[in-house]
Amino acid sequence: MSVVSGPHSKELKKRLASAREALAAGDGAGARCLTREALALDDTSYDAWVFDGKASFFCGDVQNALKSYKVAAEIRDDHPAARRGAVEAAERLVEQSSLDSSSPSESVAESTRVLADALREALRLPADEKQLTPARRVAWTEALAKACEASGNHAEARERWTCLVTRARGSETCEHVNINVDALPEKSTRSLESLAIPEPSVVALALEGAARCALAEEEASSRAEEDRAEQAVRSTTIASPADVRAARADAAKKQAAKKNPALERAVRALLDAEACATTENPLGA
Repeated sequence: MSVVSGPHSKELKKRLASAREALAAGDGAGARCLTREALALDDTSYDAWVFDGKASFFCGDVQNALKSYKVAAEIRDDHPAARRGAVEAAERLVEQSSLDSSSPSESVAESTRVLADALREALRLPADEKQLTPARRVAWTEALAKACEASGNHAEARERWTCLVTRARGSETCEHVNINVDALPEKSTRSLESLAIPEPSVVALALEGAARCALAEEEASSRAEEDRAEQAVRSTTIASPADVRAARADAAKKQAAKKNPALERAVRALLDAEACATTENPLGA
């Protein structure tokens, strides 16, 4: 935590220490009362807002936990406690939305977006040995890839999946897979060393995810070209359904003929890994 200072620092420290004890004893409501008292003394205290987030989360109030962590991060955007707390709260929000059968699909999509935002902000900070460990960053990168893919952001999802595969390149996990590091954005290559070497099961998921997302991007590009072709033919003539189908088919054919390096790399990496697995274990034993 950060250093508590200010005219009320002594009382603030006392209440936060008591809030910590209350949480350790399982008294979420008591801890929340104490953090509110602390915030009444100093509403610019990073520690007070973080503890308020912890107490709210403990009480099951995920939305207020997220709000408290957000305020804390605005006060100190370089400290991991608020970022990690926000990820934890956002994960619970997604879980609650997914389990609630009465929850509209828009609610699930919004909670997934909140999780993706929380994970991005957490991964923006450097790795450390306590809160943002290399192993945890692998789990969060995987979670962010899944969240992006679920929300239709296939470009970022592919990038995150590819980071995991690239980090494993050259290790026993992924020694036969050829991944071009130059294909990753600079910000992604800079963060590779902050990741632990992913487990083989994670690498397998990442290879499949990268190929799946690259294919989804190609399909989206094809649909966009088909839509433009349809709009063009409708704007110049009274198009029959056959004319529209022909225009869309021609646009799809032209799109398929274009080179797509991202798709080629992702599929090739997946095929290489599958071929290696087959060679090393041909009977699947």
